[in-house]
Order: sequence, then C-alpha cells, then structure tokens
Amino acid sequence: MKEKLLRILESRWMILVIIILSLIMHFRVFNLDLVGFHVWRQAQTQSTILSFAEEDQNILNPRKNDRGNGDGIFRMEFPLSQWLTSLPVRFVGHDVVLSRIFNFLFGLFSLFGIYFLSKRLFKSPSLALAAVWILAFTPVFYYYTLNPMPDNLALTFSIWGLYFFFRWYKEEKTWSLLFMSVFLSLSALCKLPFVLFFCLPAIYILWQVITRSKRFSVAIKQAWILLAGLVPFLVWYIWVIPKWEGNGIVSGILSMDAQQKSHFWYYLWYNLRTTAPELVIGMTALPIFIIGLFSSSKLWEKSKGLSFAFGLWAFLTSGLMIFEMNMIETVHDYYYLPFIPIVVLFGVFGINQCNTLIRKRRWVIIPLLMILLSMPVYAYFRIQPRWERIGFNEDLLIYKEELRAAVPDTALVCAGNDLSHHIFLYYINKKGWVFEQDWMGRQKLDGLIQEGCQYLYCDSRNVDQNNEVQSVFGTKVATFGSINIFQLINPDKKGN
Repeated sequence: MKEKLLRILESRWMILVIIILSLIMHFRVFNLDLVGFHVWRQAQTQSTILSFAEEDQNILNPRKNDRGNGDGIFRMEFPLSQWLTSLPVRFVGHDVVLSRIFNFLFGLFSLFGIYFLSKRLFKSPSLALAAVWILAFTPVFYYYTLNPMPDNLALTFSIWGLYFFFRWYKEEKTWSLLFMSVFLSLSALCKLPFVLFFCLPAIYILWQVITRSKRFSVAIKQAWILLAGLVPFLVWYIWVIPKWEGNGIVSGILSMDAQQKSHFWYYLWYNLRTTAPELVIGMTALPIFIIGLFSSSKLWEKSKGLSFAFGLWAFLTSGLMIFEMNMIETVHDYYYLPFIPIVVLFGVFGINQCNTLIRKRRWVIIPLLMILLSMPVYAYFRIQPRWERIGFNEDLLIYKEELRAAVPDTALVCAGNDLSHHIFLYYINKKGWVFEQDWMGRQKLDGLIQEGCQYLYCDSRNVDQNNEVQSVFGTKVATFGSINIFQLINPDKKGN
C-alpha cells in the first residue's frame, strides 16, 4: 500500500491534479474584467495588446492610449508577451478572458519548467512534484499568473533558462548552454530585472577560471555564448531607455525624492516583515523555506563553485530589490517575481531535509503534510480579496459598455481623473489625453482642443462645473454614474 501511494505521488499525472486544482481555484476570475491590485499595470498591458490587435502588428511598435494626437508608440520592455496575446484577440475579440487564458498558459509552462528543473537537480520525481506544488500556490505567483502582465512570460523563460543551466552544469554540452542563453535572453527582454539570471552562469564560469578547474580557452568560448544571448537584450534597451522620461526603474534609489528617502527604511522593513513572508513565500510555506535555507549548503557540498554562484546570484537579486525599493514601496510586489525560482528551490531543499528526518522521526510527516496541504488554502484566502477590490472609480466598470458606445472609437478624448494614465482610457476604449488631481483648467483644455480633442470624459465636479471650463462645452452627450461626457467646441470657431 505504501509503495503504491508513493508511485501515485511520484507520477507525472500529479502535475495534472495540481493544474486542475489551480484552475478550479481561479475559475471565477477568468471572466472578471481588470480589477484588483496593480490594475493600472494590467490596463497598460491590455491596452498594448489591443493596439497590436487593432492598429499595428509590428512587434517593435507597442502603443499606449494616453497618446494625445500622436502615434502612441511607447517602448518599455520588449513586448513579446503582449504581441503573442494579441494574435487570438485580433480574430476573436477584445474580451480580457483571452489575456487571462494566455497568462495562465504561461504559468503552466512555468510549472512544467520547475518540474524538470527540480527533477534534474534533486534526482527525485516526488521532490520535483513538490516544487510544482510550491510554485503553483506561492501567493504572488498564484495572483499574477492570471493577470495580463509581461512578468509572467519573463518568469517562464527564466525557469526554463535555469533548467538548461543545470543541464549544462551536469553534462557540459554546448547545446544546453545555447538553449540557456536563448531562454535567459528572452526573459530579460520581456522584463529588465530578469537580466540578473545571466549572473548565475557567468559567476560559475568565472569561478572555474579562477580555480583553474576549466581551461581558459573553453571558458572563453562559453562566455561568448553568454554574451551572444545578451546582445538582443542590450540592443533593445540601449535603444529604448534613453527615451524613457521620469522612470525610476533605471535610476532606482538614486532618484528618490525627499518623501521616499524619509520612508526608505519603512519600505524596507515592510517588505521584509510583510511582503516577503506573506506573499513571496507564503506564511504556511515559511517553515520549509527556513529549513531549506539553512540546510541547502549540505546539498551543494559537491560543488563549491555552484554553491558560490547560486549564493552570489541570490545576493545580487536581493540587492536589486533594495535598489528598486523606491519603485516597490509597500505595494508593487510583482517586482519580486525574479525571486520565485529561488524561493521554490529553497522550499524543495526544506522538504528534502524533512524527508531525511522522517526516516528517523516518522512523526515529522504529519506537520510536513499539514504545511503542504495548507498552501493552496492560504494562497486562496490571502489573494481572494485582491480580486474583490476595484481599485478605481467603479462607474468605469459598471458602465463600461455605455461609456465606450457614447462617442465614436476614433474620436480623440480627454479623460480623468486618472492618476495611472491607463485605466480610464482602457475602460472607455478611447485614445487621447488624461488629466489627474483635477488638473484641467480652461487654458489646458483650449490647448487640447487645438490639438484635436473632441470630447471630455470627467468624473470630477471641480473640473466640469468650473465656469471657465464649461465655456467650451457643446452638447452634453451623456451621464453614467459619476462620469459626465461633453462635446468640446473650438473656442476660435465658436459663434461662427
């Protein structure tokens, strides 16, 4: 009976069980429109997806809705995720469910990747399945794997890159190094911080040179393969970064304002106290993570070079999080997605140590099973409130179809208030301008009208009841909840 149960637990079909469980837990979310934490980032991504589907299929030309009367081309990360998702949207329609399905599929590829990675590393199907379980129900992965964000595909590529790294480490075959370089390159292209995954093979190669465990000529050849993988990443970001304005990603904590400086240590402590244990690891998984952290050194004893490379890579990734603390603050937990493979592997180290203890103390299996079984429960209840939180003016969600149909889709509009500059225009499916914090006076509006703005969508009475602003109103098109829609009249042509 015990052997039969072990065969079932080690069967690859258990991956299907985990996927079905995750699908059931996520099922109601597939039909939700964009809501919840970081909805602004999702709206930005979804708007880019729609621009590919509706306007231009050229992957080099991602566009945003907040474009004024320009072409809206806005290049940040290489938009492979957005472009791939746009392909079915182009033929099927705009429903956000397609984006959720695609991102869930990216998540499935991550699960398969962590399975093969862990199986190669630990030589154990049961530990590989444990890795799949940990990843599937790590709260931050559980949440973002259904949201349209490029980080999901970047994580997928990074996990497969790690798989080929460990395959190359074991076999020393050039083709494994080539595949690793390709996957890590795609990961870094999809999201800039994931470039740090290149550090793992680079540090390992450097260690072998320093310790003379590898011929210098061989190390140079391998280094060139790594550099070749970095070329597309360097070409893209050298091209686009100079055009970024007011973006704190590159400058990090060096660009903190006075308020951010005064809150820096609070942000750091909050992420260590709350974000890391509750979302990046998961409170129920914290015991096996801590055990794995302290016991992992025993599993690296056969290769000090690999241990050093892995440790320094984790240290550098931690350093990046500190460097980006001004961007992360207390809310942007998706910045921690590059940490997820490290978290999962330490969790598997912990389970492996518990397996060793079980041989001597059988009672250890009870708390271990309780930890594993509680992980999906904790992920569900910790994350569920995020999808119940709207995060913006609810009338945009309630009257979405009416707001979209009120004026032609080709009309240029000004919309606000919207601090994100993405949510309002996504929900009304229009292009044009956005204002925030009631920053819309007559002089500003006159300038927009001269540039072609035809309608004003406004949820602020401080703006649309301003007498000077009202003087350029034509017909009041409609009112939906708190949102008024006005036709705008060019003041130079008024009265003609």
